[in-house]
Amino acid sequence: MRRGERLKPLLKWWLLSRFLFAVGFVLAVLLTDGLTTQIDQGLFAWDAAFYRDIARLGYEEIGREAIRFFPAYPVSARLMARPLGISPDLPLILLSNVTALVASLGVVRLAREEGMDNETATRSAAYGLLLPPAFVTVMGYAEGPFLVAAVAFLLCLRRRMPLAGWTVGVVGGLLRPQGILLSVAALVKAAQDLTRETESKRRKVLSDLFVASGPVVGTAVFLGFARHLYGDLFEPYRVQESFRGSFEFPWSRIVAAFGDLFGPEMLRDGLHTPFVVAAVVLCVVVVRRCSPPLAAYTIAVVGVSLSATNLNSFERYVYATPPIWMAVGALTRSRRVHHVTVALCCLLLVGMVTLAYMGEMVP
Repeated sequence: MRRGERLKPLLKWWLLSRFLFAVGFVLAVLLTDGLTTQIDQGLFAWDAAFYRDIARLGYEEIGREAIRFFPAYPVSARLMARPLGISPDLPLILLSNVTALVASLGVVRLAREEGMDNETATRSAAYGLLLPPAFVTVMGYAEGPFLVAAVAFLLCLRRRMPLAGWTVGVVGGLLRPQGILLSVAALVKAAQDLTRETESKRRKVLSDLFVASGPVVGTAVFLGFARHLYGDLFEPYRVQESFRGSFEFPWSRIVAAFGDLFGPEMLRDGLHTPFVVAAVVLCVVVVRRCSPPLAAYTIAVVGVSLSATNLNSFERYVYATPPIWMAVGALTRSRRVHHVTVALCCLLLVGMVTLAYMGEMVP
């Protein structure tokens, strides 16, 4: 399938998700008379405001709280804006939106190489543009660029392109805290190669380990910068812990999520419970349908996302995992199931946008 033929159906879903975002935003304005901080911030609501301020001012001018946001996304926007003499605001939004579409094209290729047919691969990528948490790719969030890095890393790992894989791994480690988890996929690939009796086994294992070091290097570079600023190598994680709470074992947090659903926080923390259940189910599908490196990476992301007391932003963390898109595509082969799932995604996307701009749900 040619690139143009892959792009055309995905562009339709990309445009639809932007339209649904606008619907959700208008609903939030109508329900609150436009009187919320998030509505005032527009496309830079919630965490997007930090990325904008980092791009404009740098970490030193904002304060300690900003260090939990990794630098590649805001720094890229600043570099794009400087030659044009403009604010980095527009590059931030363009990067987020365009990379979401690019990532969907990459997911088609990754799904095909994982053995899916063209229809399922395209459907998987389309769902990635329409899943409810996808609305953050309309805003000034780093999920779009990170998805591109994640897809490119997994493709390079499959195709044994160590230098390219290492490079995008470094970028992934500089984009998001979960970027370091990409190394899990490469380590599992190394374990696979170690068990195979081939003449080139040693070379393949060393290549996999080299690729695995990329996300670690990218993360380490930023942690070194954090130590330079605040004297603590792990300051980004300590600041993040103040928002997400202490460590909890994932299974314990899943049980607690059901308590949230029926407790006084039903319309706040309880809103995450259906997404927790969906993430676990999709994780099982990934294990059954995808190769071990992709399955291990997905398990790592879902497990880490469930290991905090506060599940705010849980949906966004899991969403930025390409194999999750592929699991949704694999489950919706029936035309009827597909149509129902699309309708549900549309409703939930509008609802999440509305709740986010009303200040009721942290994206």
